[in-house]
Amino acid sequence: MDEEMVLVERARAGSEEAFAGIVRIHQGRIRAFLGRYLRDRDAVDDLAQEVFLAAYRSLSTFKGDSSLSIWLLGIARHRALAHLRSEARRRAREAGSLQAALSEWRLRRFEEIPFDASLEERRTAALATLRPQAAQPRRGRNFQQ
Repeated sequence: MDEEMVLVERARAGSEEAFAGIVRIHQGRIRAFLGRYLRDRDAVDDLAQEVFLAAYRSLSTFKGDSSLSIWLLGIARHRALAHLRSEARRRAREAGSLQAALSEWRLRRFEEIPFDASLEERRTAALATLRPQAAQPRRGRNFQQ
């Protein structure tokens, strides 16, 4: 069993330390992925935290058919789409605004992009190494706090 699956099994058994290890390993990739679609750094911080909370709550459903990274990227994609849809609806209420049109355009663009999990995993790993500061949570916004 590889080191990551050991962490998963320990986290399933209730180890907060093991789950914190999972967060440390994958936080940069998740933030890099979200940052490609969301321009608001606070939204990226919030959604990254939501991704890890959702993962923690549903860790028992992770079967290991794919890598943990791919599973987390799927959760991140779902959360990003939900966020973009919510923003588009909110801005649509501001009838005729440029922001509403941009939100709708961003949502359509994101929905149309085919999701290739292995490609996303490689891209986000590369982004996390190129922009290490983007992988770090801002002070006071760390999931582990």
